[in-house]
Amino acid sequence: MPHFIFEYSANLDKRLLDIDGLMRKVHDVAADTNIFPLAGIRIRAMKCDDFLVGDGSGDKGFINLSMKVGHGRDESIRMQVGEQVWQTMLAHLSPLMAKKHVSCSFEMRELEAQVKFNHRNF
Repeated sequence: MPHFIFEYSANLDKRLLDIDGLMRKVHDVAADTNIFPLAGIRIRAMKCDDFLVGDGSGDKGFINLSMKVGHGRDESIRMQVGEQVWQTMLAHLSPLMAKKHVSCSFEMRELEAQVKFNHRNF
C-alpha cells in the first residue's frame, strides 16, 4: 500500500494533462520515500465524462487524487509524503493550469487495520 486514485474531467487537454506522466511521477515519489513496499504501490486514473464544476458552464475542469495508506505510519511521515506528492502534482499540472481553469485537490486517508483485507501472490 499505498493506492493512488486519480479522477479527472474529460474536458482537460490530454497533452497538457499527461495523466500517464503524472502517474509515473507520483509512483517515483512513493517509491523513493522507502516508506512503502514497492509491490504495494497501486496507481490508477479514471476520466469522468459526466461532471459539473463551479458554475457548470463546461469550461472548467478538475483533477482529484485520493491516496489510501495502510495504518501505522506516524502523522509527520504521512504529512511529509503528502507534501511531496502534492508538490509533484502541482508542478506537473502547472502548464495545464496556465491555460485552463482547473480545480485541483488531493486527500490522503489512513485505512483502519482491522477492516482492511488484502492478498497478493507476489
